[in-house]
Amino acid sequence: MLGLVLCSYLSLASTTFSVSLKQVHSNPNQNLKNSHKDGIDADLTNYYNSQYTGSMIIGSNNQSFNLIFDTSSPWIWVLNSTTNAPKMSSKFNCILSLTCRYATQSSGDFIKGEYFAFSKNINVEGIIASDYISFPNSRVVNQSFLIMNEEHADLLAGVSIDGVCGLSLRNGNKSPTLLKHLKKTGLIEREIFSLYLHSNPEAYEEEGSEILFGGINPNKKIGNFVNVTVDDSPYWEAKLTNIFMIAGNTSSEINKNASRVVFDSGIHTLKMPKVDFILLTKSLKQDFGLSCSYLAFAKNTYSCNCEDGNIKAFPNITFVIGTTVLTIPPSQYLMIKKNNCILLIDSFTVLETTQGNYEEKEDLSNKPNGDPENYIVLGTPFFRSYYSVFDADNMTISFAQPVKQKKQLVTSLELVYLIFGIFIFILFCSLVVCTVRIWTNKNENTKKESVNFDHIITDRSASGASYRPIN
Repeated sequence: MLGLVLCSYLSLASTTFSVSLKQVHSNPNQNLKNSHKDGIDADLTNYYNSQYTGSMIIGSNNQSFNLIFDTSSPWIWVLNSTTNAPKMSSKFNCILSLTCRYATQSSGDFIKGEYFAFSKNINVEGIIASDYISFPNSRVVNQSFLIMNEEHADLLAGVSIDGVCGLSLRNGNKSPTLLKHLKKTGLIEREIFSLYLHSNPEAYEEEGSEILFGGINPNKKIGNFVNVTVDDSPYWEAKLTNIFMIAGNTSSEINKNASRVVFDSGIHTLKMPKVDFILLTKSLKQDFGLSCSYLAFAKNTYSCNCEDGNIKAFPNITFVIGTTVLTIPPSQYLMIKKNNCILLIDSFTVLETTQGNYEEKEDLSNKPNGDPENYIVLGTPFFRSYYSVFDADNMTISFAQPVKQKKQLVTSLELVYLIFGIFIFILFCSLVVCTVRIWTNKNENTKKESVNFDHIITDRSASGASYRPIN
């Protein structure tokens, strides 16, 4: 209830005051404190904070796919091998796998499946099949998934993925979700998975991003969990109570239009209704004194000035979800490019420029399955701020502070330059040493020849010999 008290206080107070969020303790989830067990884990690759992907093996012949683990999609889906595009994606060939089976009707016709991906306005259609699905330390038997048809292949154009591993609560078909199937087959004891997203693309192995099915990794989080109760919905969604921003002694409440929030690990921004987004950007300028505007060359992209990447003036954005207070720091919702800080926040309405004039256009690529003015979608900038546990058994999502992420001393490219520089330095030193040795040896030989010549002259003089010039 303390979160609601804080929200009431914010609505009555003036726009300049101090609030210590460390004093807020929201619904600690005691059930998760000692629930760690060996689960099924998969390392995730961070592609410049725009998408997090992991490897999945399908079929008896070990066909490998690079998938996004998406909490707002219900199905696993990959491209059919008969599709022509995109060229860089891996495609599944059911014929090559001895264990692949198409779902068929009594007439022998294939059973088709389809779903609407939340917040992406994507209708995915394909043939339902089942096969082995392998993770690094386990194999799932007879997991259902979609083999996507040709007409939807262009969905993967421009992205470095081969498909999606859907992790929403349920799908529109009677087929069990991956999480339910893992529990049903005894591979996990609880219908939960935990998600850790690192903000450094160079982090790997123990330091890197991961998803863990059936357990919690205590090495990835700090302190206790707080939990959010989710609705009886196909998606991980909950009631949104309030939004406010705080930087130092300055705060601003967003008189939101949205009343629901959706947790979506498959989108790289925070998505807001147009009204709420306008209120947020106005507050950044008026309340926090930031200079911000739309980028003329990038669709629906908002940027603020930040000299030399200084983000101290940017506020934390706090969402009160139910009675739980969850905060996103500016380091996670900003993409810093020298003197520009690009917001990883946008609206469901796109502002496009036409001959220098902005006009509103509906963004159909990221529209929720419902009224877009009623939802805020929390994407990967939010998940980088917390260690998250999705619990389908208890219909909750629990959050804890992630471990302090170690700063990478050098990136892989910088390491290559460093090694190359060391090699050039060693080569230069070797050349200098060789040159000095050659010069030294030459001098020593010259001295020896001079000494030998002196000895010859001395010897000939002693014997009475004389030198005469040659005519």
